[in-house]
Amino acid sequence: MQLIIKQTPRFIIAEKPYGMTTHKVDDYKDGFKEFLEQKTGLDLAIVSRLDATTSGLILFPLKAFAGEINTSWQTDQTIKTYLFVTDRKAKTSETSIDVKSFIDQKGTEKVWYSNKTKPANAFSQFTFVSTISTDSGPLYLWQAQIKTGKTHQIRLHALDLGIPILGDTKYSGTPYFRLCLHCSELKIEGEVFTSKNPFAEMSNTYFPLIAEFEKRSRIYNVENQECFRWTHTEVSNGLLDQYGENLFFYVYFGNSDTAAMKQKTDVPKLKIETIEKAKSVTEWISSYFKKPVFLKPMYDRGKAPQKNELLRFQYADRKWSDDFAPMEWTAQENGLKFKLKSHQGQSPGLFLDQRENRKWVLHNSENKSVLNLFSYTSGFSVCAAVGKAKDVTTVDLSKSFIDWSKENFTLNELPPSPQFQFWSADTMHFMKGAINKNRKWDLIICDPPTFGRSDKGVFQIEKDVDLLLQNCFQCLNPGGQILFSTNFEKWNTEGLFQHVRKALPERSFKFVLEKTPYQSLDFDFPNQNQKMKSIFIKKIV
Repeated sequence: MQLIIKQTPRFIIAEKPYGMTTHKVDDYKDGFKEFLEQKTGLDLAIVSRLDATTSGLILFPLKAFAGEINTSWQTDQTIKTYLFVTDRKAKTSETSIDVKSFIDQKGTEKVWYSNKTKPANAFSQFTFVSTISTDSGPLYLWQAQIKTGKTHQIRLHALDLGIPILGDTKYSGTPYFRLCLHCSELKIEGEVFTSKNPFAEMSNTYFPLIAEFEKRSRIYNVENQECFRWTHTEVSNGLLDQYGENLFFYVYFGNSDTAAMKQKTDVPKLKIETIEKAKSVTEWISSYFKKPVFLKPMYDRGKAPQKNELLRFQYADRKWSDDFAPMEWTAQENGLKFKLKSHQGQSPGLFLDQRENRKWVLHNSENKSVLNLFSYTSGFSVCAAVGKAKDVTTVDLSKSFIDWSKENFTLNELPPSPQFQFWSADTMHFMKGAINKNRKWDLIICDPPTFGRSDKGVFQIEKDVDLLLQNCFQCLNPGGQILFSTNFEKWNTEGLFQHVRKALPERSFKFVLEKTPYQSLDFDFPNQNQKMKSIFIKKIV
């Protein structure tokens, strides 16, 4: 994992992305520490913290060495260096400034204050680095070394000097899409660890997008043929997905903003208000990635009929087209191949937010009987089959999606076989038949839509999810699991856990609930309210 800069038998040095808390917020919102623990299998401790909005280097000792690492951390031999950006010019011409003050918390509020009249307990050294020219005026890059580790020390000392950090609205900074503070260097036990300056491209008009692209590049080494999300609501009203050789840019106009986009209404974003602006941004994206881009405008979702509009900007000849034949191509995920198609609704054939869940299925299906409900193009079914499942049953209402699923099986060298069954059927109707026939599975994957319609009736998740879960549980072998997920916007992760407990009362159903793998960090962070929620329901023997 590229986030880990150094791993020793005693500690980890990692690079925390901005927007991610250092540790868990509550039982349903984990932080960077818990994410690293799940990925590495290590038991980590905390000796220091970075604010959620701060990026950069952070040290986590293994718990067995927490005491001795904490002792090293508190000595003068440990040096922490930060970079920050402000839009305020310093009132002094000095380029190197020592700052000291008394820092303490204001009562029980999550706000701290700096007082220069009391004996100092916080010491920093600020050094001016450079001026950054931008379309909206000059910005100023500073370096800060802290000799103590008080909460919000750099932020408060910057405020004391009249140069509050850009994005630090808590301490009088100008609103921005992120707090422009980054831990760029750590020196501990004689060894120096460094991180790239994330503010180097701030003079570019599209810096908010560049920042997201570079943040993800620091986390993942994305190959050309892979599927990946390059922006996810953070900096604009657009989402950018990579499907192998093609990019898809979804721009949400009017009232079509997703719930995730509404979380940061106070943060200025790269607002794309017209189709002309969307096309201009698309052309820049194409040049940045050197790839063709499909532009998919999304208009007033839920309040007006969706226009099935799809534009394409071809990187090779720099031309637009809004009238082109449907295209098909192949992309990869977790080493598997998937068929993508240009004119098939909102997605070209793979829901990227399920990547880690599909990976789990790939590695946990061996010798299991697997049922995939609401299968779409059967990414989960392919993973189960390649993962040596005993048998795989795939169910979706759409015959065209079932045919597409079979294409994905063929792409992955999974020939037709009695162990692979495909059903074009209403899921609720299929489950009734399965119960009547006493069919059982070891793993049931269920990712229902919020709303669906068939000749058997209308499916609404709020109304029908209880019966759906109960039917799935009845069809589960002892010790088996349900992997249930939903994008229903009225539930958060905690709400999903609570609703499952309500749908499966303990007096009738014996089970334990477990967390699923964290989503990839190109989507929501573990500490954020996630659009796609998922849960394991394990039947107790």
